Amino acid sequence: MQPVMTLEPMRAEHLAFVFRCLGELRGEAQFSLGDWTEYVRENNLIGHPQTAIWIGTVSGAPVGMLVGNRFAIPQYLGFGWSLDGVVVPPDS
Repeated sequence: MQPVMTLEPMRAEHLAFVFRCLGELRGEAQFSLGDWTEYVRENNLIGHPQTAIWIGTVSGAPVGMLVGNRFAIPQYLGFGWSLDGVVVPPDS
């Protein structure tokens, strides 16, 4: 039986993993893990209904990250999501 991957919104315990994934996505960071953690907390990105970072886990361990962008669709009085990035670190 193959392992099953699940997706879940980013939580506080994922911040270091997401920081590492962001490094894979954009190269060398212009900020530290501490700066990233502070940014997430100051902007209430954990648990926010518009949070656009999801973590792929296998057996509870993070293995990848999806980054999305929520946008308004006024003609339908709704919202949509675009997928902006998928990152699976080489050591996952």
